[in-house]
Amino acid sequence: MISENQHLTRQMDLIPLNVLDTPINIIGAGAIGSFTALALAKMGFHNITSIDFDGIDVENMNCQFFRFKDIGSAKVLALQELIEDFTRIKINVVNGMWDGAIMDGITMIDAPDTVPCAPCADSMPPCPGLCMPAITPDAVIEVLASKLEGDIEYGVR
Repeated sequence: MISENQHLTRQMDLIPLNVLDTPINIIGAGAIGSFTALALAKMGFHNITSIDFDGIDVENMNCQFFRFKDIGSAKVLALQELIEDFTRIKINVVNGMWDGAIMDGITMIDAPDTVPCAPCADSMPPCPGLCMPAITPDAVIEVLASKLEGDIEYGVR
């Protein structure tokens, strides 16, 4: 029998268990968002919410974390099932478009097809572009660094 956090022992000196409770919101469950959610769940993060309104098409199969049997399903629902199969973590999902609201925790915008800007949030059809400032990798690293209460060095080498 595997204990609850036994699979995390090799990373405990890098990511303390209390940080794994941090809420993480991933907007977009496609090529970037699906693998981001899987990677975070495999690291032990369990308060993950995936938000996407799109379904899985055959064209998604070459670059997204889905099975051929998932074609026609909602991306977030298939992703929820896959991540639970791989990690025993059931992520939260929103099968719809993100409304631009500020959410608790860390929010990542992972190349969704459409994200409404604040002035266009209620427009029909939805705003077709990123009119609001996107969450940058630097902002995510700053939040993680504050949660870890330490310094993190990063950059291109």
